[in-house]
Amino acid sequence: SPLVAIARLGRAFGLKGEIFADGLEHAEHLEAVFLFRDGAPVGEFAIAGARRHQNRWLLRFAGVEDLTAAETLSGCEVRIPASDRRALEDGEIYYSDLIGALA
Repeated sequence: SPLVAIARLGRAFGLKGEIFADGLEHAEHLEAVFLFRDGAPVGEFAIAGARRHQNRWLLRFAGVEDLTAAETLSGCEVRIPASDRRALEDGEIYYSDLIGALA
């Protein structure tokens, strides 16, 4: 299944390695994601935690244990296999399917 972008990592938050996932709409179903920087793969990261904070998602990755480690991932694009996207409700569309469609 091809990979689709679902978010971009923003700034790190707190001392436990959490990082904002800007543009992420749903995280409850995520088990692992692929991170890319400037189109180049950084690696696959297991999700160790996901929670809402001020209407945004904070992600915590396995092996990323502190603020300094999380800061190194800031700016990365978050991708998942298209087949791993959550099921849509009637009338919903994937934001990633809209990108470029209006050009």
